[in-house]
Amino acid sequence: MKTSIIIPAYNESAVIEKNMQKLDSYLKECGFKYEIVVVSDGSRDNTLEIVREKLACDNIIDAGYDDNRGKGGALKAGIKVASGDIIVTTDADLAYGTDVIEKAIHLMENDPDIKILIGSRSIAKDGFAGYPPIRRLASKIYFKMLSIYAGLKVSDSQCGFKCYKNAEAKLLFDELESFGFAFDLEILLRAKKHNIEIHEMPVVIQNHGQSKINVVKDSLRMLSDVTKIKKRCQNKKR
Repeated sequence: MKTSIIIPAYNESAVIEKNMQKLDSYLKECGFKYEIVVVSDGSRDNTLEIVREKLACDNIIDAGYDDNRGKGGALKAGIKVASGDIIVTTDADLAYGTDVIEKAIHLMENDPDIKILIGSRSIAKDGFAGYPPIRRLASKIYFKMLSIYAGLKVSDSQCGFKCYKNAEAKLLFDELESFGFAFDLEILLRAKKHNIEIHEMPVVIQNHGQSKINVVKDSLRMLSDVTKIKKRCQNKKR
């Protein structure tokens, strides 16, 4: 089976070359048939130029563009061109490491019933290791609140590491309309609407970037977005 790794990137010039070379070497060593699809989401630095000039090869595909659409839009563009039987989405900083990719691929290859597999820091013993206590507590409350309000039985809807079988990825991202913070929840809500079971696997974050979430402000915005998404999912018949 072939795997497509989708990497959304916005202003990642400091790490994109090193991390994509690291990922490429890792996947080669694992013996996988693969492609890495890098999507520069209207980066204002030279991320796109690095991808096109320094990373161009048979295994690395450039799917970048000039306008900024948001992470959901970047993943939608990447998945549109992906040809893998299994599609993995993870961040340009490889926040969850590379070993998690091999584990996820083996799980999906060996179990035909797994169509969607999402990472969860909440079910991992050390999933929040390295987080300051206040951020750890705020993150857990935030994820729990979102899942309850959205009506989803998942423990970490916002984890950046997710895997799909090709058909499910194409279906769900083709329907995606939310490109900002709420896109993860829309994907999972659409999966629920299509009766696609969501499986979870433990992941541990290894690269602690600075959080871009304002717990109060973004929680209120997310709840508003989820209300709109739920209405869209209920009203639209596809």
